[in-house]
Amino acid sequence: MNGVHCQSNSKCKQQVSLIPELRWPTLCVQRGWRIPIEIMLDLRHLRKYASVVTLSEYLTLHNLQPSLEQGNGAWHRELYHSGSPSPSLAVIRNHEYDPSGVVRVDKMPPAPARAISTTSVVHRKLVQLRGEQLAIKLDDVKGPLKEIATWKNEEELETIIEDHGFVVLHTFAGA
Repeated sequence: MNGVHCQSNSKCKQQVSLIPELRWPTLCVQRGWRIPIEIMLDLRHLRKYASVVTLSEYLTLHNLQPSLEQGNGAWHRELYHSGSPSPSLAVIRNHEYDPSGVVRVDKMPPAPARAISTTSVVHRKLVQLRGEQLAIKLDDVKGPLKEIATWKNEEELETIIEDHGFVVLHTFAGA
């Protein structure tokens, strides 16, 4: 998208005003374009196949100003649920939604292709730490493994864990 198109269809904003959480090392002028979703996506075409409501439309339906829309993409519950009629939305916490025992991951790594040691001191320690749980937090492993293994960084620690029969999963925060 070129600058001329942006100028004719979008508002030029300073990045600091769009995403207030960002802390710029110096207050240099960072410019960006706030491009309406209707320009980025063919909503009329999309609505032939799915129900689509933009945030701006949602806010208008609830008698809220579209200018309340946050620039960082997060759903601002306090602002967006304060309209009238009050929405019947509820927050479903991960532990209420997911079946018990499920760990959500952003990708499932392949099983190690190399030979693994399931009889070593490290493997026995990992089994002991895990207990009846399905997963162990990496921070909970570091201390006890320091007594029996050495590593320079987390990548080396993950290799040690995988070499002893466990798979390292990178989970979504809060899951």
